[in-house]
Amino acid sequence: MPDQTREMHQWNQRWVLNGDHLQCATCAICQWPWNAGVPFRHAEGCALKPAQAQFPWKELALIMGRRVQANDD
Repeated sequence: MPDQTREMHQWNQRWVLNGDHLQCATCAICQWPWNAGVPFRHAEGCALKPAQAQFPWKELALIMGRRVQANDD
């Protein structure tokens, strides 16, 4: 599996795009793109809540940028 596909698959295990927002695949807390610079706030006790801050919109943008670049090569 290409790295970009693996990255997207891993992202999709943690996050769900739902129209104009994304949500945690476990706790279903939402975040809109205009809050991309704000760390994601999971529900208390969420199994996907990490020790460090998460920025899922920025992560998605990086993954998609790498996918586009790989397709241009």
